[in-house]
Amino acid sequence: RGTAFYRCPKNPHASAWGVGQLNNFIRNKHQAFDLGVNAFDYNGYGNYWDDYPGGDDDGDLIGDTPYNIDSDSLDHYPLIVPVRIYSENIYYLLTYWVTSRGNTYVKAKVITDKLVEKVYVLYRVEGRAYSMEMTYEESTKTYYAEIQKSNVEEIKLIIRIHGVPFVDNPPTIEYITWHPKNPTGGEEVTVIARVSDDYGVNIVILSYYDGSWHNVTMTYDSEENAYYARIPGYSGGTTIKFRVYANDTSGNWTISNIYQVTFTQVDTGGQPTESEPLIFIGVLVSVILLISILAIKLIKMKRR
Repeated sequence: RGTAFYRCPKNPHASAWGVGQLNNFIRNKHQAFDLGVNAFDYNGYGNYWDDYPGGDDDGDLIGDTPYNIDSDSLDHYPLIVPVRIYSENIYYLLTYWVTSRGNTYVKAKVITDKLVEKVYVLYRVEGRAYSMEMTYEESTKTYYAEIQKSNVEEIKLIIRIHGVPFVDNPPTIEYITWHPKNPTGGEEVTVIARVSDDYGVNIVILSYYDGSWHNVTMTYDSEENAYYARIPGYSGGTTIKFRVYANDTSGNWTISNIYQVTFTQVDTGGQPTESEPLIFIGVLVSVILLISILAIKLIKMKRR
């Protein structure tokens, strides 16, 4: 079970092996042949054969006609798509396509002797993770969901098994950084946070303190796979504290440590500021006026 036979130059199964099911046979020179009394399916499930010519009119992800292995051997229940391993003794089939309405339709079949409680589809759109509970269809024994997006980048399943604790961890804040690290007075600071969650991130908030707390919803950047928001510029010498909150689609919250950034005084590097020439002109005018007054007084004193 769970074995992939890929591009084998010779037959991967050419001996008496009993029952072989839930394997993937892909691009082999000879897929398989039977030298003994073997079975290639069991309890309604066979194997995936990439050259299977049959169809799946009922949509149960099991081929409608058997797969011919050799003159006296058949796989009666060939799988329409490759089988995947979820965990020990839990396998699944997964396929999806874009519908005429521009949505992504997802179908899955869970193969296990355990009691399945719920199945979720976890997917990404523009790098951001989302999750959706799938609906069970009794007639085909499959689960399905329709995502209202066509540009889905990744799809996988989350399977809840009865009696197995369901671990729903809060979001993980992988890192927080900001730039510039040493802003000058009046300069904005961009805070960047990477956040992940198994079931999808709902919202990320930047909270900064300047005597009172201010909350800003952070924007997701799909290229960087990170969230960002800006702290406005403050006067030189001001220290601002900040932290990040993250919430997932299950309602769990994570709060980061508190960071701080200090705005430095503007360093002119010895060059006059815009106000300095005005001050110099004012002083110069005052000196000229003072000299003029003194000169007038001296002239008057000499005339006496």
